[in-house]
Amino acid sequence: MSAVEAVTNVAVGFGVAVLTQAVVFPLFGIHATMGEHLAIGGVFTVVSVVRSYALRRFFEAVRVRSAAETEKTALGAGSFRSRRAGGAQEASSSLIR
Repeated sequence: MSAVEAVTNVAVGFGVAVLTQAVVFPLFGIHATMGEHLAIGGVFTVVSVVRSYALRRFFEAVRVRSAAETEKTALGAGSFRSRRAGGAQEASSSLIR
């Protein structure tokens, strides 16, 4: 379903872009044929898909790096607790002897 959602999002975005261009361009004195609107919409759609992909990969890398650092910190704290607990046991053992 994620693929269907992604394709639908791109298709709807393309349609909205082409319709927006057809309405807005003439307001700025830019006159284009429907073929030119489709081509322009296609270029911006490709740029948008590449941008979305790059941002998704970037944020996924940040998430993975953050998770690895959190795990590393947690393991370090666990190791410290183990050493402390071991030291406390040795101290109490020597008091008993």
